[in-house]
Amino acid sequence: GGGGYVFPQYIEKNWPGSRNDVAEIDPGITKAATEAFGLKKDTTINTITLDARNYVDQLLQAKRNGREIPSYDFIYEDAFSDYSVPCQLVTKEFNDKIFKILTDDGIYMINSIDTYESCRFLGSYIHTLEQTFPHVYTVTEPGPASIRRIFVLIASKKKIDPENLIRQHR
Repeated sequence: GGGGYVFPQYIEKNWPGSRNDVAEIDPGITKAATEAFGLKKDTTINTITLDARNYVDQLLQAKRNGREIPSYDFIYEDAFSDYSVPCQLVTKEFNDKIFKILTDDGIYMINSIDTYESCRFLGSYIHTLEQTFPHVYTVTEPGPASIRRIFVLIASKKKIDPENLIRQHR
């Protein structure tokens, strides 16, 4: 999802000329990003108004039909329905599809929210990611535990150092 397009705009600014696709199901989010979050009308960000799962399915179908499709160095999932990630984006099947469109040294990052005390959803999601990706990491904000906490899950085909990744891109 576009998530207000803050992160896609960061990519556009810091890596000009890179392919920057956003699968955003709600055109209202794109409109709000243009009106309130600084998304320029002439942005190089390519918005696909479609559910991410459907977009990934279309890519893989095109590949099966012999068409060349992009391989992504980085996929960032920022999709929420209130405080939860849509169920179709947290399955092993979806992770397997992401794995197929990710480069060998690519990174799949997922924004997630859970309660800090139990982390039941987070634990389940990590377990599901580990069925597809050999390396899964969790990063969260520092500070006292609150009722809800934002977690970023990082999945990759190769071992990475999340601390170094964070330091490099602050």
